[in-house]
Amino acid sequence: MIQPDQLSILAVDKEVHMVRLLERTIKEKTPYQIYTTANSLEVPDLLIEQPFDLVISDLKMPGFNGIDLLNLVRKRKSKEKIVIITASGDFESVLECMALGAYSYIPKPFSKEQIISVVENAMQMHNDQIEAKLFRNMLTNIPLSQAKKQFESEYIERLHSLHSGDTQKIVEASGLSKWQLRRLMKVNSVQNNNFDSGNDNN
Repeated sequence: MIQPDQLSILAVDKEVHMVRLLERTIKEKTPYQIYTTANSLEVPDLLIEQPFDLVISDLKMPGFNGIDLLNLVRKRKSKEKIVIITASGDFESVLECMALGAYSYIPKPFSKEQIISVVENAMQMHNDQIEAKLFRNMLTNIPLSQAKKQFESEYIERLHSLHSGDTQKIVEASGLSKWQLRRLMKVNSVQNNNFDSGNDNN
């Protein structure tokens, strides 16, 4: 399972104050990592140097605009979700962006709530696609014994994240004893620093 703080966003806009607004909003309201630039010409190199899960881009920028970005991602067949920021009423450009594969668009002026809603929905879709690929691979390419181990690892990791490492809550949710949980954590190489080391009577 990909943890939220392992997901990253690139925000690009020709206006420095807009870049700062996006950076501040995402840092304050989400767990995601955010990288920014006001120089759109840097974007192609940034996409090579650093894998991003989501790119938020202004539509109209000098040198390398939102349409150029969509064409680049489409040509490379890369995984980034693209959200385009555009002036309200620019419907023809919005349609072109959506046809080129943009996940969504945000018309200016926009609120912080709009940004967060679009970002969270895009990240949820991103995770859903990764999980679907993972389980598809399990069902078609992996022996049952190996698939079982992967499922156990995913299950324990999700519980650990959901309950913030609280042993008692994980025990209650899973129906397993602390001993069984520690064994699974060890077998599946999942971080278990939050699990106590006392004797169990479960």
